[in-house]
Amino acid sequence: MKSSYKVIHYYSKEDECFLTFAPELPGCFADGKTLQLALDNLNTVIEEWICVAKEENRDIPIPVGNTYETTNPTIFDVSKYILDKTGAISTMALEKLSYYCLVWSLVWFGQPIFENKFQAWRDGPVCRDLFDCHKGKRVVSSNLIESEHVFSAIEKMVMDSVVAIYGKEDGEFLSSLTHQEKPWLLARGNTPQELGSCSVISNDSIKKAYYYL
Repeated sequence: MKSSYKVIHYYSKEDECFLTFAPELPGCFADGKTLQLALDNLNTVIEEWICVAKEENRDIPIPVGNTYETTNPTIFDVSKYILDKTGAISTMALEKLSYYCLVWSLVWFGQPIFENKFQAWRDGPVCRDLFDCHKGKRVVSSNLIESEHVFSAIEKMVMDSVVAIYGKEDGEFLSSLTHQEKPWLLARGNTPQELGSCSVISNDSIKKAYYYL
């Protein structure tokens, strides 16, 4: 049976398989050699997740559908939220976690969580606005940014999902992950790996690169 929960996926060259997630259900992920197999495996995991939740009398999230409630945050507001959750992390990790918040909001709801743009730099997607804020630093903490922005429940769900999935990885791993994905590759075109690029990664390319239901 097809799940009514949204699914996000990407292909991992390192693992040589498709990885799928149901962000509304914490811990629901699966893989497969083909996209269809990964989706089928995820549907099984979702059914098991719901079954266990019922047995343990835990709340089962209602699928959020396409409703996206925005409070118009900036990348600085989102980065502050991330740092409050993760503690001190490398600037590379902060850039990539912020990028994946944009990716997941676009794939999940079709809307960007913020309007700031990312460029296809040598080490992966980088937002120049955020870079200028942490320029010269290798590690940053929540005191880097002043923000008291109040997010919607949907925005928090997007950011919490990203931190839960990617937050334990270091910047080098996250950078290598973005190097496998089409948005960064398409924006760079024929630019050699060792050279920089200021080409903007478009929201449309992000939407097309990921499958969502």
